[in-house]
Amino acid sequence: MVVGITQEGSGVDEIISRYAPALPVRLLSIVDRNILRVAIYELFHRDHIPRNVVINEAVELASMFGSESSARFVNGVLGSVAHDLQTSVDSAVN
Repeated sequence: MVVGITQEGSGVDEIISRYAPALPVRLLSIVDRNILRVAIYELFHRDHIPRNVVINEAVELASMFGSESSARFVNGVLGSVAHDLQTSVDSAVN
């Protein structure tokens, strides 16, 4: 998985930038940035893991290792990504 995240790095960072435009990716805390990278990679490439599990695990990690606002930030970004991902899947099916 680490190799996949590394190979997809710029694409994942683009997604982070799109959903958290107020703060450039390079200025995010290392913890928040890497939690988001792993979770976004999982949302797009690990279909066998339910989206809510990915988000809950990322929020838990952010709560344990991030700042006071990390969990809320990670939850907001990933919730938006997951919603749009589901919308695009629904559109492709219909």
